[in-house]
Amino acid sequence: MNPNKIARLRIGALSGFIVVLITTIINLTGRFIGLLPEAMDLRFMAGSLIDQKVYPTGALILGIIVHILIGVITGIVYLYIVKSINTGTGTIFMLVFWLLNMLMGMPLAGRGLFGLNDGVIIPIATLILHIVFGIGMGLIAKKILLNRVKI
Repeated sequence: MNPNKIARLRIGALSGFIVVLITTIINLTGRFIGLLPEAMDLRFMAGSLIDQKVYPTGALILGIIVHILIGVITGIVYLYIVKSINTGTGTIFMLVFWLLNMLMGMPLAGRGLFGLNDGVIIPIATLILHIVFGIGMGLIAKKILLNRVKI
């Protein structure tokens, strides 16, 4: 594989990892202080893999791991597909990802179109988190590319 492509994949993984940590902290903080509903809890991401009622701590840990892996993979895909890396393309990329999640992921998880079975806050909160993710991913990846940081 082309060394330039390998470097872009590494940058994608790193930027995805950094930003998913930030958005995970925002998510957990919002849940902890009561701004986000229980349906935004990361345990729900592990719901099909582990019984969150029987193993709430295990489901939370697995949910965080799944969330971080999705963030890293998203960063890799972004850097692989998109040629012009910036906050605008990062945001657009994540808006597409959010829309796919709302139209396919939420209904498949039994939460209804746009997750509205769990309330109107779900699509709004996830939209905000995806925008933050897109801006952060574009910003961090561009900064690394501009500075030619070796990773």
